[in-house]
This record gives sequence, structure tokens and C-alpha cells, in this order.
Amino acid sequence: MSFMRPVITSKSTFWEVTTRCGESYAVPEDVLLDIEWNDVEMIERVEGYGARLSARGYMDATEWSVHETEAEAAQALIDMYYDMPLEEMSTTERFDYIELRKLTKEEES
Repeated sequence: MSFMRPVITSKSTFWEVTTRCGESYAVPEDVLLDIEWNDVEMIERVEGYGARLSARGYMDATEWSVHETEAEAAQALIDMYYDMPLEEMSTTERFDYIELRKLTKEEES
């Protein structure tokens, strides 16, 4: 996972897409036209902070999740992807984890 880095957007518009199969995913407004419309059952506009892991310079990325605050977005990334002890993380993973924790602490202050 160390090649995947956390990304948190500024507050933006996303669209929560639900397919006929019951799957849901969020897409940023600027890529809305790229989705497969044949399978869409419902679409809902959502404002918030997008969060995902991405391999910069590559197309590899996890799905977006959308949150009300930047701190909630950071906490979601920690909960989903940084569940191992610090000693088992690579240097890059540790750095990213610490930076995400700082974002969660800022809201508590």
C-alpha cells in the first residue's frame, strides 16, 4: 500500500450513484459524464470532502468516500487503510498516518 497516498479534496460537489445491482459509489462532479449510465438507478448530489488513496502518476486509486469535514475524511482513511501497528508500516505509510492524525486533531481543538 505504500505506493498509494492519501488524498483529501477541498469541500466539493460529488454525486452518489446507486446502480440497479444496489452498489453505491461517489464520483466527483467533473467526472460525472464518465459513468456507465445504463446501470444507474439513482443519483444524488452530495457536498463534502472527498477522501481516497491514489497512486500519483498512475490510474490506481481506491473509491471516493465523502465526508462533512476534513477531519472526518482523514479519520475515514485511517480507519480503512491504516489499521496496522506503526512498527509494521513503511516510512511513507507512517508519515501519511501521522499527517492524517494531525488533521483529526485540528478539529478537536
